[in-house]
Amino acid sequence: MLSEIAETFTENARYVLADGAREGITDTAKVSPAITLSDRACNKPTV
Repeated sequence: MLSEIAETFTENARYVLADGAREGITDTAKVSPAITLSDRACNKPTV
């Protein structure tokens, strides 16, 4: 169920990560949640 919810935000998360990479943004308040959402959408287990 969590992965289904995360999937709904995955597209936005990809844009955040792409913008961060393109503009050199290292704002962990944006990048870390985007990575986590992408991981959950792909069913990557938590550590």
